[in-house]
Amino acid sequence: MFPLKYCGVWCLVYTTNPNIPYSTMLNIQYNRVTVSPMQEYSLFQLKRTHQGVIHIQDDCNAKIMWSKKVNYEIDTPFLPTLPIYGHEIRCKPLLLNYTMDETNTYCTFVSDYEYVFHRYMPNEKKDTIFKIFVTQLIFDLIIRHI
Repeated sequence: MFPLKYCGVWCLVYTTNPNIPYSTMLNIQYNRVTVSPMQEYSLFQLKRTHQGVIHIQDDCNAKIMWSKKVNYEIDTPFLPTLPIYGHEIRCKPLLLNYTMDETNTYCTFVSDYEYVFHRYMPNEKKDTIFKIFVTQLIFDLIIRHI
C-alpha cells in the first residue's frame, strides 16, 4: 500500500518526458493509481485514462503494473462528455523512485524520466443547460428525420 500522504489527486507541474502533456492528472488511492493525460484540440478535449496497481518494494521504490484497458473521454463545449471504453494497449511494468517535499504539496517520481506533481483539489464539471439543450435539439432532428 502506498503511503497515505501520497493519496489524492495530483497535477503534473514538470517533466523531462517530452511525450507527456502538462495537463496530466494523477490519482493515487492506496494501492491503485490512475493516470489521465488530457490533450486540447481546437473544438474538443481528449482525456485518456489508464489504471494500474502499485506494489511497494521498499521505502522509496515502487512497481506499477498497468491494466490493458484504456478509457477515453471526449469533451466538447456544445455536447456532454462522450466516454469510449475498453481500448486495449500493452504496457510494461514501471519501476519508479518516489519522494515528497517537506510541505507534502509536491511529489517527485523518477523512472526513465522525472515527473513532479502538485497536490490538486478537483472541482466537478457538470454539463451545462446549454449542452443539454443542444443535445436535445440534435436528438430531435435525428428522430424527426428517421
